[in-house]
Amino acid sequence: MTSKQASVLLNDGSIGVPDNDLVCVVELKGLRVVASNPAVPPEKRVAQFAKTYLVLDAQSGNALLEGHS
Repeated sequence: MTSKQASVLLNDGSIGVPDNDLVCVVELKGLRVVASNPAVPPEKRVAQFAKTYLVLDAQSGNALLEGHS
């Protein structure tokens, strides 16, 4: 899909590339637990997300954007 189409899919968030560039949107569903910096108190180290999405450049495969909800 184009970057513009991906932007609409992701509630009009900016993808950071021209509107006609091709991108791939990957949506991961299910509980994802992310641990943060060990300097943070233990009770605040973990974030949980039900859905994560990645936007990749369709030509290079480079990650352009990551988000959680």
